[in-house]
Amino acid sequence: GQTVQFASDAIVYHDHRSSLAGLLRERFMRGADFARLRAARENWNAQRTIVTLLASILPLRLIKLLARAFTCSWRGGCVFDWLRTIPVIAAGHAAWLAGENVGYWRRLQIFRARHEAKRTCA
Repeated sequence: GQTVQFASDAIVYHDHRSSLAGLLRERFMRGADFARLRAARENWNAQRTIVTLLASILPLRLIKLLARAFTCSWRGGCVFDWLRTIPVIAAGHAAWLAGENVGYWRRLQIFRARHEAKRTCA
């Protein structure tokens, strides 16, 4: 219920410095969270989860993400920065996708447990 205020003299600082391991850990956790929240919010069934998991395991999504990063760097005029940092960019995206895969796999395990519980109760 409050109005957002604009402060033109505000100074904002966001520190992205961390170790490579810290970056990969953070991207992995965000990917897992994303998978869990996306699948739950959109009420995915087992089939949709399996299809997305398979698409995430293949390197096609990673290639798409790297191409998108390249396109953005091209538009921004910093292709050489993209080339210089591509190992870190690729590792970060791969960690995110690995986290997503774990999230989707966990969802499939829940579906399986529910299915088995229904069989034993019947």
